[in-house]
Amino acid sequence: MSVLTKKAVDVFAPVQANGAPRQVSNLDVQVWGTELETLVNGVLSMGGKIYASKAQMDVDISPEANTPALVIGDPIAGNNGLYRKIGLSGTGSWQRIGDVPGYQIIPLTNTSAGSANDLVATSALPVPQADRSTILLLNIILPNTRAMTLSVNNENARPLRTNAGQEINPSYVRTGMALALVKEGGIYRLLSDVASAAIQEAAEAAKIAAEHARDIAENYANDSLAGGMDPGISARAAVPGLVIPEGITHFRTGGYGIPGDGGASLLKRVTSEPPHAGKVQSADGSWWELVNVRVTPAMFGVFSSGTANASPGIQAVLDYLEYRGGGILDVSAGNFNITFTHRIASNISIFSAPNTIYKRSADIDCMFISKSDGVTGGYDAAKNIAIIGGIFDCNKDNYPLAASSLAFGHCSDVHLDSITVLNNSGRYHAVEINAQLRMKITNCIFHIGGNDDPAGECLQIDGAYNSGVFPWYGPYDDTPCTDVLIQNCTITDWATAIGTHSLPTTDTRHTNIKIFGNEIKVSRRGINWQGWAGVHIDGNRISGSGPIDGAAQVAIRGDASKPVNHNASDIIISNNTILNFTRDGSGSGSAGRGISIMGWQSSTEAPTPTLQNVRIESNYISGLGGHAIAVEAAYNAKIFGNTIIGVLGNGVYMYGTSRYVVEGNTINVASGKQAINLVSAHGRSSSEGIVKGNHAFPEIYSNAPNSVVTDNITNILNFGSLSTGIKGPNLVNGGVVP
Repeated sequence: MSVLTKKAVDVFAPVQANGAPRQVSNLDVQVWGTELETLVNGVLSMGGKIYASKAQMDVDISPEANTPALVIGDPIAGNNGLYRKIGLSGTGSWQRIGDVPGYQIIPLTNTSAGSANDLVATSALPVPQADRSTILLLNIILPNTRAMTLSVNNENARPLRTNAGQEINPSYVRTGMALALVKEGGIYRLLSDVASAAIQEAAEAAKIAAEHARDIAENYANDSLAGGMDPGISARAAVPGLVIPEGITHFRTGGYGIPGDGGASLLKRVTSEPPHAGKVQSADGSWWELVNVRVTPAMFGVFSSGTANASPGIQAVLDYLEYRGGGILDVSAGNFNITFTHRIASNISIFSAPNTIYKRSADIDCMFISKSDGVTGGYDAAKNIAIIGGIFDCNKDNYPLAASSLAFGHCSDVHLDSITVLNNSGRYHAVEINAQLRMKITNCIFHIGGNDDPAGECLQIDGAYNSGVFPWYGPYDDTPCTDVLIQNCTITDWATAIGTHSLPTTDTRHTNIKIFGNEIKVSRRGINWQGWAGVHIDGNRISGSGPIDGAAQVAIRGDASKPVNHNASDIIISNNTILNFTRDGSGSGSAGRGISIMGWQSSTEAPTPTLQNVRIESNYISGLGGHAIAVEAAYNAKIFGNTIIGVLGNGVYMYGTSRYVVEGNTINVASGKQAINLVSAHGRSSSEGIVKGNHAFPEIYSNAPNSVVTDNITNILNFGSLSTGIKGPNLVNGGVVP
């Protein structure tokens, strides 16, 4: 039983039983605190005892009968509680009569002895060892930059995890936060996480909207200030004509120009003019400052006319959010003309309705870019930027100057989701991804761009190499991209979908690049990379837009050929469908290929191959004018389970590649071509390989020493002048060769 009306764990619970966020009731706290004070005072006034454990109490039977006692700190949570003595002094035992009041919640003190990520805390009360026996409250001093740990009262540090058990993302906890958590197994688990915070934010937004509706209903159209905030002021535009009494510290408006125009906001009185556009001065000389961190363009007098220049107003909103340390720009449907490049600072998200249009309306070279001081390098110029929804029209027909729609440099944790980018001009890019850590582009549509130039990538992954690569700002410190995810996007009528065409001068590589489940249709190259490592390209459908004379068409092209120090390794290309990449139908040359990857092409300058650990698996390739899979000057390449049909070049073509496996492929190419062709190139032999279990028509040709060619089915098996290796058995034109 509990000796209090409610337990502290229930009084201070952050959510209701159904998971919905709740506020703490002041009345419940007052009742709980009063009962607690009365109980503790009563125990002490009656000569009560306090023990650190039940074992310590059990050996002390000296108190008189009915003496009260508290056990606090026993590692077995159920032993803590309120007890009374049974029997005379020196005899008897102790009887438990209730829970320890207040012990369900223990405040921790962040001592600053640790770091922003590895916290060290202490508590006045001992923390029980039993799982979930106590809620701990922890103050945050600094924002985190990575996953976190916590040590309490000099114990070994434990991982601090979200409610779902995941590592805490960078910048999730911020200065001034108070975290509620429990000990569970070897970790500390938060009682709320990002999902709960989002639910609470939505609830708070709904509450504000309801209050606005209430105020409008209660004579909102009247500018009278009787009653202070209730009924409020009809519109912000009315404030300069009003004398507002001293006693009023804040008020709501029903709109910006008129009630209901989308500019409803909350303003507070401040002592001086704010340094941003979210302000207004009343007739009595007082300054009033916007306090919303989720704002609309209408709050700043920006409306979607489709003809007016929206850029000054939109940048004013972004500057206001930067001043606030971040926030959300919430844009409803409409047309906004963009006439200069907008700069987005850290911790800002732009949420747009699906049919909101941002139209480039001047010859500018970029519409939106991450903000930088031009001095901060690495990944530290900006962070935590999200653009969700909306249409970005680069308007190339009216403004032909080469331009990118969006660009991000020297920053981290950028997420683009459900946006549409149209009509890019010149060979610039829909999105420039430069010197970026943790970039996600998901569920987006990109249509028209690249100027039919192989270097005209829709999504360009690049580094901070020089002003020719990234013209907007430096420093040019060769920072590459790391952790890029491009998933479930549609890219059509572009020259090249995703790629890189620049290389640094130092030993840096773009790493951990994931390209999953995209629909791609291009005139030049599907995915074109240079100097990437840790690459996974999976589940994409990539098609060419038809024959183009002289065009270098390749579905997936990887280049580690120069310089020597830019090794590309750990490449997986799997489960893709590649269709209709043709050149002139001759089946020769490098054009019209499906998958073509190459390492350093000089044996004298690269004693070790620059392209290593390649796996090309379970792809479907058809309708090509050149080779289906070409691997050049590589080491440790595995070609498994691919289906190749209707190809005018060779099926699997290995140039100067060693330690390879070509197994379980089904290949049917044009007459006179090789289904599998193993040859020397660039002073290197294709050697030490295994070719096994393939259906390969019409021919397998191997000039690869020290290799095994066995268990294949083909019409022609040609070893040329090769005298080393194992050659069989294979089924050749119906007979076993032997």
